[in-house]
Amino acid sequence: MPAHGVDACGITLKDGRRIEAGTLVCTIGSRTHPLIEALPVEKVRGRLRVASDMSVPGLAGVWAIGDCAAVPNRRTDGASCPPTAQFALHQGPQLAANIARVARREATQAFGYRPKGLMTAIGHNRAVARIQGVNISGFIPWLLWRGFYLLYIPTLARKIRVYLEWNWAMFFPPDIAHLRFRRTRDDLNDER
Repeated sequence: MPAHGVDACGITLKDGRRIEAGTLVCTIGSRTHPLIEALPVEKVRGRLRVASDMSVPGLAGVWAIGDCAAVPNRRTDGASCPPTAQFALHQGPQLAANIARVARREATQAFGYRPKGLMTAIGHNRAVARIQGVNISGFIPWLLWRGFYLLYIPTLARKIRVYLEWNWAMFFPPDIAHLRFRRTRDDLNDER
């Protein structure tokens, strides 16, 4: 049953029932884009099954990378790459090279990448990371996480803007009253 409201003491369900709770944990799934869902090809957990060169079998001239594609990684015995920015950033140049190879009538190459590590922010000024097999947590991995993503932001102007916004947020966390929430189309359809 979907929640109708959440407050500091619990959750109110759409049917009016109440669940009292001192701690609320929210997990939000992701849904495949309707375009991907509509394609008449095989999918793996909502992502397009692609060949090792990132071409979509059954759709000539169609390629897919990133979080919409289950890209096999030759460096992990063909297991699908996780849908993370680290992999997508390496899939892009490889895909461009493969498309150029096809234009020159050359053989394409299978995607292969060994990740350097894993990082994720877990709260205000804190992160967890595994870098070259070493687990770390706290403020230092948070700075590393921010620095890594700052490097990949296009244009100097955007980097400066994001850097300033991040530093502002480090000292002044966002005011939840100013967050803009919109209902998804599915929420609107559920109420009909």
